[in-house]
Amino acid sequence: MKIDYENQLIVTFNFNSGVKIQKYDSINKEVLRHLRNPTGCQETLSIDVSPSMNILVVNSENVVAVWNYESLKYEGYFKRPNACFGIVKILEPLPIVAVTSQSELEVDLFLV
Repeated sequence: MKIDYENQLIVTFNFNSGVKIQKYDSINKEVLRHLRNPTGCQETLSIDVSPSMNILVVNSENVVAVWNYESLKYEGYFKRPNACFGIVKILEPLPIVAVTSQSELEVDLFLV
């Protein structure tokens, strides 16, 4: 789960149902945007969001998908066929995404 304090939103993900962007309000649980199957084929393992850069990144086992945070327009992806990605993180204020490996002690960096 990620909290977008600037826009008062909560960004959550579920392995099966994708990514949901909801109002940050205890009374109103309205889903504003819902992204199903964000990596195209596999379960969602990790997400990160940068409202200031308007980027949402989602990763599965070997794919990192980049989305426009406001419109949920697909921007592109990075794929490493034999990888086993773990956690994804946007390195603000740089347009770089870091992804850890589950199988080895390494970090992959991608320019977005």
